[in-house]
Amino acid sequence: MENLPVLPVSLAKVIEQLNDEEFDTEVLISLIQQEPVIAGKVIELANSSYYNRNNKNITDLKSAFMLLGANGQMG
Repeated sequence: MENLPVLPVSLAKVIEQLNDEEFDTEVLISLIQQEPVIAGKVIELANSSYYNRNNKNITDLKSAFMLLGANGQMG
């Protein structure tokens, strides 16, 4: 059995923030910015046709979180 890769500390902190009902969006965004792959996936999700029905291009994490949150996916 192969060992699983160790999660970066910043990713563990992201998960910790998401599990806190009163997480701070600014702290969460700051943590996600430290993980470019995750940041890209969040922005990609926000730009999907499922969430971004008005086709406005989302290019930053804060806008992505606002859009996903408005759709009941965050927090």
